[in-house]
Amino acid sequence: MRHHIARLCALALVVVSASAAGLSEPPTESADGSSSAVTVSGHPGRYDDFSNLKITVSQTKNLTAQAIHLNWTGGSPTPRRSFTYNYLSLMQCWGPDPNAADFRETCQFGAGLPAPIASRSGDASRAVFPSLDPRETHQPIPVTAQQTTPSLPFKSAAGGTYIDAGRDTPSSPPRKPPTGYAGLVVDLFSANSTNEQPWVPIAADGTGEAVFWLQTVTESPHLGCGAPIKSGTQLTGRSCWLVIVPKGQHAADGSPLNDQSLDPNSPLSATNWENRIAVPLQFDPVQGFCSIGAKERLTVGSELISDAMVSWQPALCAGGGAAYGYAPLGDGTAAQQLLSGFDGAPGLAFTGPPVVPKAGQPEVVHAPVAISGIGIAFLVDEDPGTFAPEDAQQKRGRLIEDIKLTPRLVAKLLTQSYQQDVPGDPPHPQLKQNPYYITYDPEFRQLNPEFDHFPDFASGPRGLMVVGGNAAAIREVWRWVIADAQARDWLGGKPDENGMVVNPNYAQYNLTKDAPQNFPKADPTCAKNPVTAPEQYCTQDLRPYLGSFANIAQRVLRSDAGERRVWDPLKQPLPAYVNSPPLPVSRRWALGVTDTADAERYGVRMASLRNASGQFVAPTTSALLAGVDAMKDSGVDGVLSIDPTANAPTAYPLTIVTYAAVNTQQDQEARTEYAKFLEYAATTGQEPGVERGRLPAGYAPLPGKMRQKTLAVAAQLRQAQPTPPPPPTRTPTPPSSTPSSSGTPVSPGDPGNPGGGPIGTNTAQPPGTVSTSPGGVSPNPSVVAGQSPSVSTSPPPVTLSPIPRAARTSTPPTLVGMAGWILTLVLAVGAIAGLGGIGLRVVATQRAKRRKT
Repeated sequence: MRHHIARLCALALVVVSASAAGLSEPPTESADGSSSAVTVSGHPGRYDDFSNLKITVSQTKNLTAQAIHLNWTGGSPTPRRSFTYNYLSLMQCWGPDPNAADFRETCQFGAGLPAPIASRSGDASRAVFPSLDPRETHQPIPVTAQQTTPSLPFKSAAGGTYIDAGRDTPSSPPRKPPTGYAGLVVDLFSANSTNEQPWVPIAADGTGEAVFWLQTVTESPHLGCGAPIKSGTQLTGRSCWLVIVPKGQHAADGSPLNDQSLDPNSPLSATNWENRIAVPLQFDPVQGFCSIGAKERLTVGSELISDAMVSWQPALCAGGGAAYGYAPLGDGTAAQQLLSGFDGAPGLAFTGPPVVPKAGQPEVVHAPVAISGIGIAFLVDEDPGTFAPEDAQQKRGRLIEDIKLTPRLVAKLLTQSYQQDVPGDPPHPQLKQNPYYITYDPEFRQLNPEFDHFPDFASGPRGLMVVGGNAAAIREVWRWVIADAQARDWLGGKPDENGMVVNPNYAQYNLTKDAPQNFPKADPTCAKNPVTAPEQYCTQDLRPYLGSFANIAQRVLRSDAGERRVWDPLKQPLPAYVNSPPLPVSRRWALGVTDTADAERYGVRMASLRNASGQFVAPTTSALLAGVDAMKDSGVDGVLSIDPTANAPTAYPLTIVTYAAVNTQQDQEARTEYAKFLEYAATTGQEPGVERGRLPAGYAPLPGKMRQKTLAVAAQLRQAQPTPPPPPTRTPTPPSSTPSSSGTPVSPGDPGNPGGGPIGTNTAQPPGTVSTSPGGVSPNPSVVAGQSPSVSTSPPPVTLSPIPRAARTSTPPTLVGMAGWILTLVLAVGAIAGLGGIGLRVVATQRAKRRKT
């Protein structure tokens, strides 16, 4: 779920001075003053000298829930196959004074992340031991009459002190907190929610890089970063700290370390903590920009506009202007709401394909507001094997900079055709000739030779992360795949040159011709882990649908696909399969379908995709603009559509233009306020920058002609004389619905992603009506396996593609019925705009259990 509440307005913040305790010198800002990047230095420690360590932090102001980049020089290299010494630990802290004795008790660290190398990785807990660290003064805390805990408590920014009370045995549940403590540390953060990075390697040349996820009060109330602070008329956000603790070649007692020896002391232990480098982080406030009672104008639609809307909204409502609420919905559902004619319906919908009303429905005008792209985000740590050549070994501690993907490789990922994407232990009979991971696919290796030096075992992504539900952008991914002859033949049953075949469970779907607007998960295989577990896990446990493109980008950064494949008999309130922890830094390998703005926000790279000209192109600004130039007329005034067969060598093939479709049959006040929105979006909103009100990274500014078109539409709205809209043809009734397999509400007839074709021609529904058709796509007997049908570049007709799913999954229908009424209420009252443009996604969740029959 997106944290829209956390990204709202640009404000000038007072720079917090860096503490001398954590810095050998004040942070050095960028020379031209155009960014808030700073460079900090290490300092001499008690046993190791970190003075040569210079770390540049990419951004320290106007921060929100996002990633920041760290790059450094002057470090000492981490050993090749251990994390016993010479590495960095990163954490986020909220305490006001990094010199304070209890500052380390305000740091989110010690969540129990898995070590990158078992038995050869330094301690990453909250435990400190005066007997092992001569400078440590913290004494164990009694938790029972007979037992104590060596762990430092955590002081929450929201109030209360939390403790790690330990366990009676490794298989026992945690002990209860003793009197005087608000709860357990695990109640606040765990391995699946923390942003700490305990073991960050340093490359052989002393350099390195890290991408660090910053959390606001929305994600982590116990840190409180970005919590609104109002002083008079000034609104600021609570500041926090990035803390970097370098680990040298000595233990806390001064004894030297080697590849086999471990310092049992945590980075929080006093001697190690003395070496910390504290970088002040100035967060924007997460809410409170728009005046309560301001006129609300609801907008809905494509998630690709989300980051821009969150940036623009506070500037639009400044000075008492209208508050433009925004709710992400599938393009088709948004179009239906726009054309519904019911009270409380949105007056503006964001969409990729045009909205074409039927006779009697409101007239609609279209204005381009954003250019971005969809594609495959990745984050892969350089991980050369033990016997890799020296030039490959030198890269350890760095990130892979580029990955090239063909349409066929993406098709393999989308169809669970690698062994590790199917529940149970490989080899699977239906895939016995297929590689375990994409890492070992000869087609992938030929395009990406850097992976030739990766280890020969357990090195690959936990599948390709995808969203559930229907969306226009999703169908564009499939149209790009199907337009490629190699991918189309392979989907039709023809093995690739190395004998790899499509997962046969996908053969029933007409993927060689019809581009769905969702990502099917069709393999019905289930398994037990361990084999004695009383229940099975299935495809949607191993490779679950995720809630949004933003969530995918954040999970790619953390290498956390959300898989649930380990049975936990101690899970409360009932035993269940639980989420696997993220892969540790230096072992990350993650892929996910997301948009360019969210990839930029979370600091992950986008793969270079092969276009119809045979060129591999990444979604740079110039490549996105070339992608716009390669588009064709959709047949609707001012709206372009993607041509996946266009011969445009420099174009990114999955460039998306997001349009604002506006209902012209609204009252004059509404039309004027939506016109103001378009005028802002076409002018100041196209100026790139991190400040609120600007165009976030990941979008390409609209070309001049597109801006002129948007301003012309705004002028038309200001001057238009509306005709009375036709009355609704029926009375709203409670929605009768069943969920899509992702749990995301999808309306029947929702064209979602018709590849540029018109949408909105279905019968209007009351705002919030939600229903889906269960099951999968019917097989097309006219398509012969291996046959290559002709591929039209014209948009296909508008149809709904229900998400195919394994028959063993189910969801109680009451969940989606309730979600439908919740969405109805949201759309009717426009509540999402009242406190600062908070965007809401109504998602019906599914947590059904599969039992062996």
